[in-house]
Amino acid sequence: MHSSSVGFLIAALAGAAAASPYQEQDDLTLAPLVTPPPPPMGGPLSQFAIQSGRSPSDYLIKDHYIVVFKKDIHEKHARDHKHKVHKLWKQDRNERIQVQGFGIGDIFAGIKHHFDIGTSVFKGYSIHVPESLISIIRTLPEVAYVERDSKVWINDPYFATNTVPANEPKASSASDVDVEYGAPWGLARISHRHKLKFSTFNVYPFEDPAGKGVDVYVIDTGINIEHEELEGRAVWGKTIPQDADKDLNGHGSHVAGTIASRSYGVAKNATVIAVKVLGAGGSGTMSDVVAGVVWAAESALNKAKTESTKSDSKHKGSVANMSLGGGKSPSLDDAVNAAVETGLHFAVAAGNDNRDACTFSPAAAANPITVGASTIQDERAYFSNHGKCVDIFAPGLNINPHIAGLAAYFLSIYPESLDLAALGLQEDDDVEDEVVASNGEAYDLRQYFTWNSANSPGQIAFGKFKEAVGFGQAQKTRASRKPLSTTLLKKAMLKLSTPGALADLPAQTVNYLAYNNVTAT
Repeated sequence: MHSSSVGFLIAALAGAAAASPYQEQDDLTLAPLVTPPPPPMGGPLSQFAIQSGRSPSDYLIKDHYIVVFKKDIHEKHARDHKHKVHKLWKQDRNERIQVQGFGIGDIFAGIKHHFDIGTSVFKGYSIHVPESLISIIRTLPEVAYVERDSKVWINDPYFATNTVPANEPKASSASDVDVEYGAPWGLARISHRHKLKFSTFNVYPFEDPAGKGVDVYVIDTGINIEHEELEGRAVWGKTIPQDADKDLNGHGSHVAGTIASRSYGVAKNATVIAVKVLGAGGSGTMSDVVAGVVWAAESALNKAKTESTKSDSKHKGSVANMSLGGGKSPSLDDAVNAAVETGLHFAVAAGNDNRDACTFSPAAAANPITVGASTIQDERAYFSNHGKCVDIFAPGLNINPHIAGLAAYFLSIYPESLDLAALGLQEDDDVEDEVVASNGEAYDLRQYFTWNSANSPGQIAFGKFKEAVGFGQAQKTRASRKPLSTTLLKKAMLKLSTPGALADLPAQTVNYLAYNNVTAT
């Protein structure tokens, strides 16, 4: 760096430290500089990178960083920090222009994205600066860590095949349960306790709300919001990279279809919202993905606040889905965890590298529902990641986001047909109860049930079948005092799942298969 800049940077640093809410340190302790690992060689992510014309070893984005603040930082101090960093960047830029002239490729762009979820749950920013400035930023006591920006890719490199069922779906209604015939096998599997057979192979029974009143944020390549299968229930939310407001890849549209389309969707009445973070090649940057998560969380939080003031609100909650991934990224894990803390239900793919899901992000995040992939033969898909960070399995061979759809489905039927008491849960039963979670703690969620694959209980006693088992109509129609929390929905989904359904799982991997609790078979 030029000598005239050095004094300025030192003075700016001293001013930043003096204005900080943290005590000044005797020595300049550096915040960690995190370098995400590359995608494993030979795995689908690295192969997809090669097929897309990118080298898996070239996954870091030079001079691009993600800066994350400590959780207790006050808004004013975060603002002051960014103001001082902007001055540092501006001074450095002016020095470079004076020496090198305009049009030089290494003129840095400065702060790009501002991250802010909740009051102080997750705050930070992404920035394009030389590493010399990052060394200064790392000395500031309000900084928790700095992460090198990196590439991410869609997590379903096989998604383009076998996505359309052979038969034309037809729907018929019986009481409050609809039945779709000719449904994809994945829908059939999540609606039956037992392994699919000829009579159930393409049959999808589901309760009529089917996601009505629920928004699902698809953080991906975008959505074809005009597609007739989405029946006008798709809207464009946000494009994070500098790109068109269109899905130029198809992956995000496919995901949205599995979540909410008329013929292939789990939650056929949900609204899907496009949050574009990946480009036409199915790849993008970690900083753009984090920005997409932040936008979705703030959008969902604002929607919830607005709807809470309406006496006739039909809003049931918001869900997000991410079927993408990269190396281990603390900023992405922290952003997703923060989004869940603010009330956004989140489903993330475990990943498709046949490795420990805890080594990938956002699969390793503790708060979302991390989903492994199962096959039509009730086996773990050969490529699915595994281990203690996986919460549940769902059909995922060429298809993935059933859990986001199922979350929307459960939100839409709560409380009328999703009875927490029947699951041994209470509305104030939040974070501290036992849970098989992505933090690796293996607690038993089944203390109220003794299930096994050989002696399945059928459906839990609520919903359409309540009267037959003695729960009664009054309990079915009781009003909820507050929206279903992210913790309770995750617990309910795991308790409703079919245990022991999958064969030959690796060690430390849960054996829970997703289930919508409609049939007894």
